[in-house]
Order: sequence, then structure tokens, then C-alpha cells
Amino acid sequence: MLEVKNLSKSFDGRNIIKDLSFSLKNGETMTVVGSSGVGKTTLLRIIAGLETADSGVITLDGQNYDPQATGVVFQDFNLFPNLTALENITLAPKLVLKMTAQAADNLAQELLEQLQMLPYSAQYPYQLSGGQKQRVAIARALAMKPRILCYDEPTSALDPNLRQEVENLILNLKRQGQTQFIITHDLVFAEHVADQVLQLKPRGENDEG
Repeated sequence: MLEVKNLSKSFDGRNIIKDLSFSLKNGETMTVVGSSGVGKTTLLRIIAGLETADSGVITLDGQNYDPQATGVVFQDFNLFPNLTALENITLAPKLVLKMTAQAADNLAQELLEQLQMLPYSAQYPYQLSGGQKQRVAIARALAMKPRILCYDEPTSALDPNLRQEVENLILNLKRQGQTQFIITHDLVFAEHVADQVLQLKPRGENDEG
């Protein structure tokens, strides 16, 4: 279980997050909603280890939290343009997890098949639609076997059909036991996929439900 206690973060003397506490059970999905500027993306960046909190404690299963336990699907996907879909997925497992090329290729193909993207494995990002690039980004994050999979605005800029595909994908990963932490402006989507909805408000007055 991920536990966050009394987390605070400020920029230029302004409190972005103040005394925030919540918990996320293994296998559950939490969506984080709220207006712009209340700290949603900052919270994700702290969970992902890209920002440091000013104060507070984060633990995972009662142990000191290691941000390497998370995978992140960024809003702009951050795929390497000079690598194919398959190569985007295999790069980190080979470099970080020290997988052999064959093992990484096998894992990437399994993930692409799971996400219905195997026919596109040899294509480059510029040849893929927004929804297809997002699936490659999700597969790339899953290849690192994260305890928690984080998303930054996964439905933004997608048409209704693609939004439904993303919702189905997240629900399918949830059924497989993947813990997920999702930043979103889409309140309907947030309610559909979440076990918990965390609403961030200005001045640190936050609701978890």
C-alpha cells in the first residue's frame, strides 16, 4: 500500500500542496482531480521522483518509498522519435534491468499484443496516431514492471472514441492487479475508472472519497 502523510510543497513562497495525506491500496486505482494550479501534476512528479517534497513521508508497504517503483505515462508520451515502437519499449529494460535483447524483445511483444499494438511494432512514433502512441508509452512503462503506474492527463486531447479506449485499457490493467495513479481534468472518466477520487483544492483543503 502506498501511504502519503502530511505532504507539502511550495514554490516561491506559495503553498502548492499543504499537509496532504492519502493511501492507495495495492491493485487499486486513484484519480486525482481539481482545477488548474492546485498541484495535481506536482503531486505526480513527487510520486514519480521528479520533484522533492518540502516535508512529509511517503511509504510503500510500510517501507521507505523508492520512486523507481513507479512508471509514468506523460501527457506528451515522450517517445524517442528515432526508435520504433518495439525499440522504445525494449530500451530501458536492457539498460536498467539488464535484460538480454531477446528477453526484452519477448516482453515488449507480449505487452504490445496485450495492448493490441503488435502489428505496429516496427513503426516509428510519427507513423502512429495519438492513441497508438499512448499505448506504446503505457507498454514502455509496464516493461519496467512498476508497482504503481502513473498517468498525467491520459484523456486530454483525445476524441470520445479514444477516451473510451483509454478507459477500457485502464480498467483492464486494474483487473490484472496493476496499481494506478491518474491525474485528470475529466471528472466522468475519473469516476468511471477509480476506486478512490482525490480532489485537490486550493490552500490544501483536500477531499478523498
